Amino acid sequence: SLQRVIDGGVLRVAAEPGTPPMLTRDGARYDGFDWAIANAVAKRIGVDGVVIVPGKYSELPGRLIAGKADVIVSGYTADPSIAGVDWSDSYLDYGLCLVVRRGSPIRSIDDLGGKTVGIFNDPAAEAAVKRLVRGYGRLQTFEDGYFDLLDQGKIDAFIYDFPYAQEEIKPFGSRLEIVQFNLTKSSYNIGVRRGSASLLKMVNSAIRELRNSDDYRQIV
Repeated sequence: SLQRVIDGGVLRVAAEPGTPPMLTRDGARYDGFDWAIANAVAKRIGVDGVVIVPGKYSELPGRLIAGKADVIVSGYTADPSIAGVDWSDSYLDYGLCLVVRRGSPIRSIDDLGGKTVGIFNDPAAEAAVKRLVRGYGRLQTFEDGYFDLLDQGKIDAFIYDFPYAQEEIKPFGSRLEIVQFNLTKSSYNIGVRRGSASLLKMVNSAIRELRNSDDYRQIV
């Protein structure tokens, strides 16, 4: 798998565009944290560039397993329940945060008893929230439109990855707010097809080198 990447001269990256601050697209130009990470890893592998294989978050493991991409770099937390994928070391550490309507009496996860709580449709996030929150009324998963539903009062709170939340909350101005931070100690990891030991070893080496560099501090 590593040799195929080297022979092809590019790193094919399964990712979801339009997810600031991690991956944005303006015409043919990509930008964002995951874009910078993917290019830094590609450089350290020894290939010239990155090709984005786009898809919705839930579709990306399928693209990887089908051989349409070499890696996933799209805000995934290492999740052993996703069949056919092995995960790298962390390329970013983060925490889940609690988002509510401004003025809500909910100020922490201790106030969620009997409430309808939204989370992103991700098994790792769901498992973490079920461990964290006691006595919630209902847990709903979403892949889109969750902040609109919170703004409209159709859910009471949303628990979400802080890197995405701090950007996606901006269009809602003063109507929504983050009231609790660092609910978890989580990480984003790069996915490779299961059994791609040589590629995974190179990706981990690239991540270690990158995280110890000035380049990483600039990307953050």
